[in-house]
Amino acid sequence: MGQGRLAARWETAMSAYGLVTAQVLLTAHDVAIRSHYRTVRATFDSLLLTGSRPHHQRERRGGHQ
Repeated sequence: MGQGRLAARWETAMSAYGLVTAQVLLTAHDVAIRSHYRTVRATFDSLLLTGSRPHHQRERRGGHQ
């Protein structure tokens, strides 16, 4: 299943509970560099202030789940 289809299904499922979804795709590089880390942190802080709930899905090696 492609990333777009997965995100659409997640959005449909969560909307049944009145929740809005957001997706943040990160690489190790995104948090290894201090200035990038601060941007990522600010993004998550903003999402949490809107009432978003975190969900972590780790990508397996090879890019397939």
